[in-house]
Amino acid sequence: MASLEPGARIANRFVLERRIGNGGHAQIWTATDESDGARVALKLLHPDSCSPQQAWAVLLHESRMAGRLDHPGVLRTGAPQQDGELVFLPLEYTGGTDLQRLRGASYLRIVPVLIEVAGILEHAHQRGIAHRDLKPGNVLLDASGAVRLVDFGTASPLGSAMGAAAGSPFTSSPQQLCGEMATIADDIYGLGAMAYELLGGHPPHYPDFDLGRALTQMPPELRPLQPAPPRLKQLVMQMLARDPLERPRDMPQVIDVLRQALADTLSVEEGAALIEESAPAPQAVAAIRRNFDWRIAGTAAAVLVALAALAWLWLRRDEPRTMAADSPQLEAVPAPDQALAPAVDAALASANREIDDSLQAERSDFEREIAAGNLALQRGQSALARLAYERAGRLRPGATEVAAGLQAVSRLERVLALHSEGLKAETAGDRQRAVARFDAALALDPGFSPAREARTRVTAEQRRLVEAAEAEAARLERLAANERDERIGRELETSERWTDAADLYQVVLGRDPDQAFAQKGLARSRERAALDARLQDYIDRPGRLGTPDVRREATRAMDRARAIQPAVPRLTAQLSRLDELIAGFDVDTRVQITSDNSTRISIPRIGELGMFDTRELLLRPGTYTVIGTRDGYRDVRRELKIEPGQRSAALSVQCTERI
Repeated sequence: MASLEPGARIANRFVLERRIGNGGHAQIWTATDESDGARVALKLLHPDSCSPQQAWAVLLHESRMAGRLDHPGVLRTGAPQQDGELVFLPLEYTGGTDLQRLRGASYLRIVPVLIEVAGILEHAHQRGIAHRDLKPGNVLLDASGAVRLVDFGTASPLGSAMGAAAGSPFTSSPQQLCGEMATIADDIYGLGAMAYELLGGHPPHYPDFDLGRALTQMPPELRPLQPAPPRLKQLVMQMLARDPLERPRDMPQVIDVLRQALADTLSVEEGAALIEESAPAPQAVAAIRRNFDWRIAGTAAAVLVALAALAWLWLRRDEPRTMAADSPQLEAVPAPDQALAPAVDAALASANREIDDSLQAERSDFEREIAAGNLALQRGQSALARLAYERAGRLRPGATEVAAGLQAVSRLERVLALHSEGLKAETAGDRQRAVARFDAALALDPGFSPAREARTRVTAEQRRLVEAAEAEAARLERLAANERDERIGRELETSERWTDAADLYQVVLGRDPDQAFAQKGLARSRERAALDARLQDYIDRPGRLGTPDVRREATRAMDRARAIQPAVPRLTAQLSRLDELIAGFDVDTRVQITSDNSTRISIPRIGELGMFDTRELLLRPGTYTVIGTRDGYRDVRRELKIEPGQRSAALSVQCTERI
């Protein structure tokens, strides 16, 4: 892993320049991207704060949340990268600094920035994202003075608590501190906390944060370090309300009140002193000040002076002209009308030039305000658009561009209100109402992409939920079927219908191969069915037991059967019958063989018996072949079958067919 020092090269691509920020979990460096020579910022998580896997998850979440936004006020973010155990996130480098330098500044400098931040948040909310970590350090003023919102590591989709990092406790809403789902109200609280810090010099509940107090008690009343309108202070405290329902409903409402507070006055009286902003005001304030333009008044004054001079000269045109005798001879004075003409012409020409210049300046200001309103309208920033059109209306009352712009703003505000209602309904889980609100917004503005995207998201979620419900119903149906089949299988086993039980379990496994009860039941049933068939075969063909090897096999099978618990009736009966059969093979049967004393008698495995008329033998149960032979006669073979337990048997063997 590369060491973090100027000149170090990481990921075989980025060359570190200098560290510009260092926090508890991450540090920010400027770097050169050797792939294109661009200057970037790198956010590097401290290796000791989390594992590389955890760091990757955090930065991937931040990149994805920021990537869902396309507002120019959102800092562009790349995909996370890794160099060994070092995980980092490439960021757009803008220069400038963050809002911490505005702590304690005049509200005239702070409020325009808050309006811009609120506009960025409004865009994020339209895209279904809550930032949830609003503080001065996360808002940059780039080299041109534009506002840029950064650090979406704590951001969550609205209606979700999915955040990869925790926000600052001083700026987190009580609901966020309790781990509740993300809502627009969280960012309204966060923006209020940031305004509280910028105006008052420190965040709410600073410096000793207590969770219980933050959840139940309002922070102390805002005391701005510089005079501020009461409307602004009331708004900030309302945004910090414990109950989300007591806060402003959305960012357009916040922007509207901020705009009103900014327009309340350009200076705030405290006692008899008039305190005015000495530093250059931002563009928003400058635009308001242009409404108090004195150029027209100066031009009008010039015209009045010229006309007054004209009237004065005109009134003196008939006064008698006397001259002292000793006065030097003067040239003849031109007639009054001729004397007045050059002065009047010059005054009127100057006045006309002043009027033209003023009108040109007014036209330039008017066009600039209309352009600003159009741009804000394109970005979906209704409050800023209305402010620009209203300023244009004060410059040129009754202008058609103003009327059209305000009408478009009203339509956008309605669209945004419907979209906001849809997002709230979505967050509350009322997806049907959400779709209806998004459809209403699209009916007003078919090109409003946030509503279209939100509708797509909600309908997709509805389909997912329907599919999930169907899948759950199918799962429950399978579960019920499995429970039913397991019960039936047990009943079949209990009734010793092993083959039927095995067939049932085979059907269950065809439906769901992972059912353990069916797997075990099938193995058990097959084994018991095979054992049952084997035992029954010994019973059905007891003669086989006459062979010692077969009897030994039967005895082993019976031992396995006796190990099965609990004992069942059919198995018990089979074992009892086999015990009788096998025991019978240990008892001799008296066999009487009769012949003609001319036939030789032999029994394989028993031996030669010779020739006799009658002979008695003791034989064990089984099947025997008795053979008779006689010279000149055909051999005779007789089968002797002795059943177990049979007490006696008789057989006659004689050779009677001549050859």
